[in-house]
Amino acid sequence: MQAKNKNFLTFTILTYVVFWLLLAVTGVLISLKSPAYIQNIMKNICAWAPTIAVAILFRKLYPNTTVIDYLKRNFLSKVNPLTFNAILALQLAISVVAVLSYILLNKSTIGSLSLMSSAAILPTILILITSGPMGEELGWRGYALNELLKKKNAFNASIILGFIWGFWHLPLWLLSGYSGINLIRYIFFFLLGIVSLSIMITIFYIRSKNILIAVWIHFLFDFLLNIPNIDVLYMFKYTAGVYFIAALLLLLIFRKQFFKPIPI
Repeated sequence: MQAKNKNFLTFTILTYVVFWLLLAVTGVLISLKSPAYIQNIMKNICAWAPTIAVAILFRKLYPNTTVIDYLKRNFLSKVNPLTFNAILALQLAISVVAVLSYILLNKSTIGSLSLMSSAAILPTILILITSGPMGEELGWRGYALNELLKKKNAFNASIILGFIWGFWHLPLWLLSGYSGINLIRYIFFFLLGIVSLSIMITIFYIRSKNILIAVWIHFLFDFLLNIPNIDVLYMFKYTAGVYFIAALLLLLIFRKQFFKPIPI
């Protein structure tokens, strides 16, 4: 057990270090005015830090498992296709409620709202799916969540991983362009959204143990945030609030499964 705890801590620290190092390299490329496509590729590579950490530590984390078996275990579990549709409907509803809340509470109108152009949809999908959703989930859910679930119930595992995942974004918070009270608000709503999303991913993931579920939820979260042309701080504020409410409702529905004690 002590060895597993040490491995988890090592994975967490390495994930942070790899991310920050890759981000530093990206910053150097930007300062050198390298081509935009190289900068974009490097930004996507930064998001792969959790998976890179698993790859570096693989023999220590899974001494009796091959990489092929690890990938099969994470991607080949059966998932009801309706689950993907249910998740899509849920997250679409969350986004619609968040945007409508923004419009009503800011005394705006639907007609004044601008959306992502149709020409930008495909490039955005390609950029987003190959960054966080594909790059992070083998680390966060494939390894970290499964390790936490060996010692914690699903709720506690979600909260712990949510904060680890959230604070991993610290450099991005500092580079967000916000300062003072707006930076504090940005960090608060970012964490609220990430922890709520962590709960949602866990609820659906533990029912199938297929990483594609986590990738799908993560992708929809990122993509739907980009559709309305609204200041990021406002989008995080309303989206995080609605995701928090949705997470509470899901916890109520799946409370027996989510709060059950871990067998000793």
